[in-house]
Amino acid sequence: MRVFSPSKIYLYSRLKVASMMSNNRFLLLYGSQTGQAQAIAEEIHQYANNHGLEADIHCLSQTEKKFNIVDEKLAVIVVSTTGDGDPPDTAVKFWRRLKKKTLPDDHLKHLKFTVLGLGDSNYTSFCKNGKNFDKRFEQLGGTRFYPSGFADDGVGLEIVVEPWIEGLWAALRKELNLDCQQTNTNSNTQTETVSTDFQNLKIQDSNSIPSELRNGDLTEKDSSSSQISDFKISESDEGRTDSEPTNKRTDATKASSSNDIEENLTNQNAVTKNITANDISSTKTLSNSSANNSNDSTKETATNEIVQNKDVCEHDREQPISMTVSNDKTFGASNIEPEPKKSLISSCPPLSESSLTLPPLPPVYLTISYHPEQTVDLSKLPLHGGVAFPSATSPVVMATVQSAQRLTRNDAVKTCLKIELDISNTGIEYNPGDSIGVVCQNNTDEVNFLINRLSIQDKVDIPMTVQLLENTKKKRAQVPEFVPKNCTLRHALLMTFDLRTPPKKAFIRLLAEYTNTESEKRRLKELCSRQGSEDYEQFIRFESISIIDLLVAFPSCNPPIERMLEMLPRLQARPYSVSSSPLVDPGKLEFAFNIIEIPHGNGRHDNRQGVCTGWMSKLSNHLHNNESSQEDIQMPIFARTNTSFRLPDDVTRPLILIGPGTGVAPFIGFLQHRYHQRQQQESIKFGETWLFFGCRHRNRDYIFRDTIEQFESNGTLSKLCVSFSRDGEVNAPCYVQDSMKLHQDDLGKLVLERNAIIYVCGDAKNMARDVNNAWTEIIAKYINGSEEEAKTVLRKMRDEKQYLEDIWT
Repeated sequence: MRVFSPSKIYLYSRLKVASMMSNNRFLLLYGSQTGQAQAIAEEIHQYANNHGLEADIHCLSQTEKKFNIVDEKLAVIVVSTTGDGDPPDTAVKFWRRLKKKTLPDDHLKHLKFTVLGLGDSNYTSFCKNGKNFDKRFEQLGGTRFYPSGFADDGVGLEIVVEPWIEGLWAALRKELNLDCQQTNTNSNTQTETVSTDFQNLKIQDSNSIPSELRNGDLTEKDSSSSQISDFKISESDEGRTDSEPTNKRTDATKASSSNDIEENLTNQNAVTKNITANDISSTKTLSNSSANNSNDSTKETATNEIVQNKDVCEHDREQPISMTVSNDKTFGASNIEPEPKKSLISSCPPLSESSLTLPPLPPVYLTISYHPEQTVDLSKLPLHGGVAFPSATSPVVMATVQSAQRLTRNDAVKTCLKIELDISNTGIEYNPGDSIGVVCQNNTDEVNFLINRLSIQDKVDIPMTVQLLENTKKKRAQVPEFVPKNCTLRHALLMTFDLRTPPKKAFIRLLAEYTNTESEKRRLKELCSRQGSEDYEQFIRFESISIIDLLVAFPSCNPPIERMLEMLPRLQARPYSVSSSPLVDPGKLEFAFNIIEIPHGNGRHDNRQGVCTGWMSKLSNHLHNNESSQEDIQMPIFARTNTSFRLPDDVTRPLILIGPGTGVAPFIGFLQHRYHQRQQQESIKFGETWLFFGCRHRNRDYIFRDTIEQFESNGTLSKLCVSFSRDGEVNAPCYVQDSMKLHQDDLGKLVLERNAIIYVCGDAKNMARDVNNAWTEIIAKYINGSEEEAKTVLRKMRDEKQYLEDIWT
């Protein structure tokens, strides 16, 4: 018999009483790894009152402390996916209890629920955790009262999240037997007209606008741009940031293959299908099924601001508007020149003539107190206020940089560096396949630019504390824990806040409020509006536009620093795979990375490097340039979780390692480890080890070449298969998947008869998907079966940890 402590009984009783007394309450739960799921849940919580609803919000980690799902009748769950489709750390306990096989089929028979899952369709495990929650709630007798949604960070979470939340309100009210007419509209709807007469509109400092923004020229001016112009700029330093959907990078196919949990129920109160990004073609998708009972006034609520623009353009509808700045910094009628295409700062019909539905204006909640009479030793402040990073299994420690070596030739397209750290006094232990988190800082020039742009030079070096604003209307308002309690603005901007991540729509909505020029204000509102979602995706998200880029492009925007701090996310640590083995030296750790080069253009106001790779390159610049230094270089790092991407305990199992480019890094550690194991256990016959490596040019960017060829010569590597995509060798494989197909019979036998483990490391969007397709082809041929049969075999291999991936976007 289950026994509860008096405190738990009190909490549960109080919760039940509150539920009985309030007929508009629902439980709102979130499980978040890096904060995105929490932010979305808090947005739902913030605006529930505007719809006559009371959201009782809790983190899933508070199960049986603040809530008990068994006692609930109506619940909304927002949860992300991490690792190999695993729940985030904060949801592990809840999921462990929910999936117990001893629970009866009617365990949650009183619960009506819906799930919003966050994921990334570049991975096979897209929203797997959210889908697992959704399926398990139903298995235990729960009833879905509203279609579960699965948002894709690969194309933009907002594509699903925004209409999903919009339709949620009516579904909740209907389930609670409340009328569909909203009862509380605290925020006024706003209608404003933007005139085509620009004679009185002024802009501050026209020279600060890059020419490519003023004239719509989207061409890239430096030679390096042609090398990367075909792919999306990712400000993730090798794509290895901990975005919400995944931590240790996993799989690589679309969510459409995961339709086994999608439901087909029959009536309007039930689910017709689970919602993914492909289902959202317009904002009508959800309102047709769950919000049509509301009249038109329902749409003009505190959650949306309607901006009408009746007369914005008198030009032909095929002509976009472009505004050229005159010498007197005044827009005159003669200065309006038609442009054939839109850009970050200008739009064209129909958007430029549309009424706009805006996200709610975020409530203000932070203030800054300055303490000029105090002094603070910034060197002694705990990094990020001592707050742990997602996926960390150790505290942040300072490792000494022992060496930095360039692995690519000077004429290679990318610069790859290998860094060796001394971890002998840090307490960190690792195994091959593990990764570390590197705690980086922002670019100093960017921080200085922001300080000058916001005109806060006289404040940034004064000791200060960030505090909550009295009487704020923001619910659950908190001072960011990662900001040290007593530091300076410069320190906070340099060390703790992310200045590169593309601002979310709510941030852009805030910027519009502090923009003086009406044309700029209008454009910012367009970019954050529902109607401007395509422009937001094209000009903000796809181009990785930063907050600084926006401040350059919209010079009349002058937000207070307090409002900026409310919206800027935390600067996350970057994960890097370890490329060494502790059997070589337990006090040394090595890792490799490409320096990310991002050209200016398309809204980016300058050339830049990745936040972390650029910082590490500068930090170790004298070392990889063979210059001397009198001081030790310290790098803050921490150990990260790793559930499966490791060598097997059984050394007789064959290994198939597939890692083009820097994806080969963890396999160097694997091979070092196997070499020393073979030296220590000479009587054991080790399993075969195959390595598939690829790069552009054999003589320019074949990283770790000498090391790899040495492992081949001493027998650690049984088979080495290399491919070079730009050397143009006749009849030679270009990519790793081409090499695989040349050895398909041997690979099929290794995997299906000798139980070899497949390891894949590298790019998720292209390489990992192509490798997965190659394996499907190889297995289908080996078993003489269909493609679907081969995919079934692959899924089983993934489930049994025979197919392992450490991949990133």
